[in-house]
Amino acid sequence: MPAGRKNLKSGYTLTETVVYAAIFVVLSVFVINSIIVSARGLREVRTARTTNTSAEAAMERMIREIRYSDSINAAQSTFGTSPGVLSLNSLDPSTGSSQTSIFSLSGNRLMLQKNAGTAYPLTSSSATITNLVFRNMVASSTGAVRVEMTINGKNFYGTAIMRRSY
Repeated sequence: MPAGRKNLKSGYTLTETVVYAAIFVVLSVFVINSIIVSARGLREVRTARTTNTSAEAAMERMIREIRYSDSINAAQSTFGTSPGVLSLNSLDPSTGSSQTSIFSLSGNRLMLQKNAGTAYPLTSSSATITNLVFRNMVASSTGAVRVEMTINGKNFYGTAIMRRSY
Protein backbone atom coordinates (compact mmCIF):
# COMPACT_ATOMS: atom_id res chain seq x y z
CA MET A 1 0.00 0.00 0.00
CA PRO A 2 1.45 3.38 -0.90
CA ALA A 3 2.51 5.58 1.96
CA GLY A 4 -0.03 8.15 3.10
CA ARG A 5 -3.11 6.26 1.91
CA LYS A 6 -5.48 4.83 4.47
CA ASN A 7 -7.50 1.66 4.08
CA LEU A 8 -11.01 2.92 3.27
CA LYS A 9 -12.53 -0.54 3.15
CA SER A 10 -12.44 -1.17 6.91
CA GLY A 11 -15.88 0.32 7.85
CA TYR A 12 -19.39 1.16 6.64
CA THR A 13 -20.08 4.00 4.32
CA LEU A 14 -22.69 6.61 5.13
CA THR A 15 -24.99 5.20 2.45
CA GLU A 16 -24.84 1.71 3.94
CA THR A 17 -25.61 3.05 7.41
CA VAL A 18 -28.65 5.00 6.15
CA VAL A 19 -29.96 1.94 4.27
CA TYR A 20 -29.55 -0.30 7.34
CA ALA A 21 -31.26 2.29 9.56
CA ALA A 22 -34.17 2.57 7.10
CA ILE A 23 -34.59 -1.22 7.01
CA PHE A 24 -34.50 -1.30 10.83
CA VAL A 25 -37.15 1.43 11.06
CA VAL A 26 -39.46 -0.33 8.58
CA LEU A 27 -39.12 -3.66 10.43
CA SER A 28 -39.67 -1.94 13.81
CA VAL A 29 -42.85 -0.25 12.58
CA PHE A 30 -44.13 -3.59 11.26
CA VAL A 31 -43.40 -5.40 14.55
CA ILE A 32 -44.93 -2.64 16.71
CA ASN A 33 -48.04 -2.52 14.51
CA SER A 34 -48.39 -6.31 14.79
CA ILE A 35 -48.16 -6.10 18.59
CA ILE A 36 -50.81 -3.36 18.73
CA VAL A 37 -53.19 -5.32 16.46
CA SER A 38 -52.66 -8.48 18.53
CA ALA A 39 -53.31 -6.64 21.79
CA ARG A 40 -56.52 -5.13 20.38
CA GLY A 41 -57.69 -8.56 19.21
CA LEU A 42 -56.90 -10.09 22.61
CA ARG A 43 -58.90 -7.35 24.36
CA GLU A 44 -61.89 -7.99 22.07
CA VAL A 45 -61.70 -11.74 22.73
CA ARG A 46 -61.57 -11.15 26.49
CA THR A 47 -64.58 -8.83 26.32
CA ALA A 48 -66.54 -11.38 24.27
CA ARG A 49 -65.62 -14.15 26.70
CA THR A 50 -66.66 -12.06 29.71
CA THR A 51 -69.94 -11.19 27.99
CA ASN A 52 -70.74 -14.79 27.11
CA THR A 53 -69.72 -16.15 30.51
CA SER A 54 -71.80 -13.57 32.39
CA ALA A 55 -74.80 -14.06 30.11
CA GLU A 56 -74.68 -17.86 30.30
CA ALA A 57 -74.36 -17.91 34.08
CA ALA A 58 -77.11 -15.32 34.60
CA MET A 59 -79.48 -16.91 32.09
CA GLU A 60 -78.88 -20.41 33.50
CA ARG A 61 -79.64 -19.19 37.03
CA MET A 62 -82.82 -17.39 35.96
CA ILE A 63 -84.06 -20.37 33.92
CA ARG A 64 -83.39 -22.76 36.81
CA GLU A 65 -85.22 -20.55 39.31
CA ILE A 66 -88.18 -20.17 36.92
CA ARG A 67 -88.39 -23.94 36.34
CA TYR A 68 -88.50 -24.74 40.03
CA SER A 69 -90.92 -21.98 40.99
CA ASP A 70 -94.57 -22.51 41.91
CA SER A 71 -95.93 -19.20 40.63
CA ILE A 72 -95.12 -15.66 39.64
CA ASN A 73 -95.81 -12.81 42.02
CA ALA A 74 -97.38 -10.52 39.41
CA ALA A 75 -97.82 -7.64 41.84
CA GLN A 76 -94.05 -7.32 42.31
CA SER A 77 -93.09 -8.18 38.71
CA THR A 78 -92.73 -5.90 35.70
CA PHE A 79 -93.37 -7.55 32.32
CA GLY A 80 -92.82 -6.37 28.77
CA THR A 81 -90.58 -3.38 29.52
CA SER A 82 -86.95 -2.81 30.36
CA PRO A 83 -85.77 -2.89 33.04
CA GLY A 84 -88.01 -5.77 33.99
CA VAL A 85 -88.47 -7.28 37.42
CA LEU A 86 -89.39 -10.91 38.02
CA SER A 87 -90.65 -12.09 41.39
CA LEU A 88 -91.07 -15.87 41.81
CA ASN A 89 -92.69 -17.90 44.58
CA SER A 90 -91.15 -21.31 45.23
CA LEU A 91 -90.13 -23.83 47.87
CA ASP A 92 -86.63 -23.84 49.30
CA PRO A 93 -85.27 -27.29 48.32
CA SER A 94 -83.23 -27.65 51.51
CA THR A 95 -85.88 -26.63 54.07
CA GLY A 96 -89.17 -27.04 52.21
CA SER A 97 -90.32 -23.57 53.30
CA SER A 98 -91.72 -21.02 50.88
CA GLN A 99 -89.36 -18.43 49.45
CA THR A 100 -89.42 -15.48 47.08
CA SER A 101 -86.77 -14.87 44.43
CA ILE A 102 -86.59 -11.45 42.78
CA PHE A 103 -84.52 -10.75 39.64
CA SER A 104 -83.91 -7.08 38.86
CA LEU A 105 -81.32 -4.63 37.57
CA SER A 106 -79.26 -2.46 39.86
CA GLY A 107 -77.35 0.00 37.73
CA ASN A 108 -76.19 -2.22 34.90
CA ARG A 109 -75.93 -5.50 36.82
CA LEU A 110 -78.44 -8.33 37.21
CA MET A 111 -79.29 -8.90 40.86
CA LEU A 112 -80.98 -11.78 42.69
CA GLN A 113 -82.67 -11.27 46.04
CA LYS A 114 -83.88 -14.27 48.05
CA ASN A 115 -86.72 -13.55 50.52
CA ALA A 116 -85.94 -10.29 52.32
CA GLY A 117 -82.18 -10.86 52.20
CA THR A 118 -79.52 -8.81 50.51
CA ALA A 119 -79.49 -8.81 46.71
CA TYR A 120 -76.31 -10.13 45.12
CA PRO A 121 -75.06 -9.74 41.54
CA LEU A 122 -75.31 -12.52 38.95
CA THR A 123 -73.18 -10.75 36.34
CA SER A 124 -69.62 -9.45 36.49
CA SER A 125 -68.93 -5.76 36.91
CA SER A 126 -67.46 -5.60 33.39
CA ALA A 127 -70.69 -6.89 31.80
CA THR A 128 -73.09 -4.02 31.11
CA ILE A 129 -76.77 -4.98 30.83
CA THR A 130 -78.69 -2.47 28.73
CA ASN A 131 -81.91 -4.43 28.28
CA LEU A 132 -83.74 -6.88 30.57
CA VAL A 133 -87.29 -7.86 29.64
CA PHE A 134 -89.44 -10.60 31.17
CA ARG A 135 -92.52 -11.82 29.35
CA ASN A 136 -95.21 -13.79 31.18
CA MET A 137 -96.50 -16.54 28.88
CA VAL A 138 -99.58 -18.18 30.35
CA ALA A 139 -101.35 -21.17 28.84
CA SER A 140 -104.45 -22.91 30.21
CA SER A 141 -102.81 -24.47 33.26
CA THR A 142 -99.09 -23.83 32.85
CA GLY A 143 -96.98 -20.75 33.17
CA ALA A 144 -93.77 -19.83 31.40
CA VAL A 145 -91.43 -16.88 31.33
CA ARG A 146 -89.40 -15.61 28.40
CA VAL A 147 -86.23 -13.67 29.26
CA GLU A 148 -84.63 -11.17 26.88
CA MET A 149 -81.32 -9.70 27.94
CA THR A 150 -78.71 -7.52 26.19
CA ILE A 151 -75.19 -7.58 27.61
CA ASN A 152 -72.44 -5.45 26.05
CA GLY A 153 -74.54 -5.07 22.91
CA LYS A 154 -75.18 -8.81 22.44
CA ASN A 155 -78.70 -10.26 22.78
CA PHE A 156 -79.49 -13.40 24.79
CA TYR A 157 -82.86 -15.16 25.05
CA GLY A 158 -84.27 -17.94 27.19
CA THR A 159 -87.66 -19.47 27.99
CA ALA A 160 -88.62 -21.71 30.89
CA ILE A 161 -91.83 -23.43 31.90
CA MET A 162 -92.64 -23.41 35.58
CA ARG A 163 -92.67 -27.13 36.34
CA ARG A 164 -94.58 -26.80 39.57
CA SER A 165 -97.36 -24.82 37.91
CA TYR A 166 -98.98 -27.78 36.14
